[in-house]
Amino acid sequence: MTLKPFEMSFEVRWSDLDANMHVRHSAYADYCATTRLRCLAENGFAMKDFAASNVGPVLFKETLTYLKEIPPDVTVKVTMKIAGTSADGRKWKIRHELFRSSDGTLAALVEVEGAWMDTKLRKILPPPGKLKGAFDTVERTEDFKQL
Repeated sequence: MTLKPFEMSFEVRWSDLDANMHVRHSAYADYCATTRLRCLAENGFAMKDFAASNVGPVLFKETLTYLKEIPPDVTVKVTMKIAGTSADGRKWKIRHELFRSSDGTLAALVEVEGAWMDTKLRKILPPPGKLKGAFDTVERTEDFKQL
């Protein structure tokens, strides 16, 4: 199977800005969450599949490293790669890079660590096959690790 790189672009909106006229902290998380869900949907596991399977992502840790400012009137490109998974797929680590599309500058790094939770049992469990299949199509980081 060929692993695919995944990326999305976002136009910075007025509502994404803070009082200093640059992208506010929580907008970074929103861009990345949207990228993760779109990636899974485009690889065969859409929002309706989460509900039908009684499964959802739960985050344990989210780390954001700001490198360069993202001002208004810029498009942001967000990439997604898998940085680690447990052998059974229940736990995972995802790395996002955010670039200013205007000049290609790496503006931020976001890493999230989480797991798949059964929304009825409220327990961490391995993902259903269709979700694991969608997740397994995503490109790995160069420093990918078994969790």
